[in-house]
Amino acid sequence: GGIELMAGARRRAGKRKHELRFMPEFYPHITAIKMQPGMNHEMVDLICGARSDIGLIIETYGSGAVPKKLVDVISRHVQRGFPVYLSSSCGESGISDTMQGHDEDAIAAYQAGVRNVRDMSTSAATVKLMHVIGNNPNADLETVEEEMIGKSYAGEITLPAAQRKEAY
Repeated sequence: GGIELMAGARRRAGKRKHELRFMPEFYPHITAIKMQPGMNHEMVDLICGARSDIGLIIETYGSGAVPKKLVDVISRHVQRGFPVYLSSSCGESGISDTMQGHDEDAIAAYQAGVRNVRDMSTSAATVKLMHVIGNNPNADLETVEEEMIGKSYAGEITLPAAQRKEAY
């Protein structure tokens, strides 16, 4: 049993284009909420109001519809400068930048500043947001969004070919 370290072990094919950086900071005030039928918006308001610096990942169903009362809560949170992202239990579903084919609630959520984590799982999005804010503590929402959905650190998100960037 145990782990054996091998000094001359083979490396993966190819060489890194960038030096590997150690970025150990994680911002602990990120929470994930799973939408439930009949979910009370006041519960989310309590979570957002408990601290003024919480980031949210909300797992929705299908197209990313969020009830109007919850959109109002989320909008106040985003206006205070903290990120809110939607993940979906349906893979790549959720709100998109084009808003084509979305209902009024999804459009209202997008207009309130909520963004979609595309095909990232809720767990991956939560940890990634902890990492992004932890290592960029003074970043604005635009910079956080660029890191969240514009870069893939470990294959956690599928990027369009034209958008692919190396995270490190």
